[in-house]
Amino acid sequence: MCAWKFRILAKEEAEEAKNIGKWILISSIVGFIVGFAVVLFHYILVKSDEFFTNLSGQRKIVFLVFLLPTLGLFLSGLLTTLAPEAKGDGLNAVIDSYHKNWGKTRSRAVPIKLLASSLTLGSGGSAGALGPAIQMGGNTASLMGDEFKLAFKDSRTITACGMAASFSAILAAPISGAVFACEVLYGRDIEYKHLNYAVISSIVAYFTGDVFLKRFEIARKIYFEAPESLIQNYVFKPVHIPIFILLGVTCAFFGILFIETLEEVRERFNLSKADDYVKTAIGGLLTGLIALLVGLLTMDLEKGTLILGLSVELIQDLIEDPENFFILVLFLFLLGKLFATSATLGSGVSGGVVVPSLAMGAIIGAIFAAAFNLQNGGAIVIVGSIIFFAAVYHVPITGTILVAELFGFEFVIPAAIGSFVAILLMQHESIAVSARVSKEDWLKEGRAYIDLRNI
Repeated sequence: MCAWKFRILAKEEAEEAKNIGKWILISSIVGFIVGFAVVLFHYILVKSDEFFTNLSGQRKIVFLVFLLPTLGLFLSGLLTTLAPEAKGDGLNAVIDSYHKNWGKTRSRAVPIKLLASSLTLGSGGSAGALGPAIQMGGNTASLMGDEFKLAFKDSRTITACGMAASFSAILAAPISGAVFACEVLYGRDIEYKHLNYAVISSIVAYFTGDVFLKRFEIARKIYFEAPESLIQNYVFKPVHIPIFILLGVTCAFFGILFIETLEEVRERFNLSKADDYVKTAIGGLLTGLIALLVGLLTMDLEKGTLILGLSVELIQDLIEDPENFFILVLFLFLLGKLFATSATLGSGVSGGVVVPSLAMGAIIGAIFAAAFNLQNGGAIVIVGSIIFFAAVYHVPITGTILVAELFGFEFVIPAAIGSFVAILLMQHESIAVSARVSKEDWLKEGRAYIDLRNI
């Protein structure tokens, strides 16, 4: 009897070991393929930026810069007519397919998403690269799952691996990428069952991207660095807690304002019967006009260009020297970035929200540092950027890990405090509208069309 039980247990353990080995291999392959795809995405982003820069005469004709988003978003909208699922921020499309279609998506969305997003960002559309990259990663992983002939119940795991890998390769944050892919799916829960393999994909994608970007000498489009002096000088103290609580409250207010504004603009464009590429061209025109208005109000047109595109340069400037901008200019940056991003993405163009959310949070942090005359203002900028991102996506754990990976562990506690405060105040308001509130709610919804006995 004991021998019989031992043989059964040994067989079960062998099957489990075989399954683990299979998934280690699959997640590693996903990480490599998606990491290389992100390198290609970087290359196309660089070339797109060079094309539109040359078009404006190396940006010597400053006014022409504000017209480029109209052309770029028109071309992006025209391209996405070939695959409507390539429109929007990309992340919501993957989350939606995860919950409704086992993570499976159509293949043609991958190259179109990549090219359309490059046109959006290269021309100065106020959007991000991470959302499109996540959709590209999720779609690529889903296709690989079909090739591996995975069961339906496993297709969600490989999609999560693709999401994690793309996040990691874009932001150079492997642990954050894995946690984000599991946390963003629900507003109140985290999908731990994918985490182990998502970590493997994320780490492989991180090293793959890093190696090939250096090998081909391709510039990393999204890169932030805190000055060494800031990292060494900043020390979190308990007396700072009220500051970060108030920063969380402020980020929650502007987070809700941003989400509501984006939804309102999107609804207005959806009501229009114009062709999609006409809508995106109008969105590009509005984006350029908003940036031009910011430039005119600050009496420096070059400042207006800072809210266009990824705004990575603006974030880095604020981290290094937040005192370089007056409070009024910072408020103009904040409102300009908020409305420009809403105009760009609300028109239905292909682009993400993660980097714009980091930019808006960084500006709020700079305003705080200036208004309260705080020392180490760059630290407040860093924490503000993470709080705003974590709040609008409801990913406090991701935000806490991300700030450590990008900037250092000294910023973890203030980022965690502000993020949880902001998320508590925002309740169900989230950019990730396709995410389910919790696993329990998803199961209740799923019973309407899924026979759980077949899972």
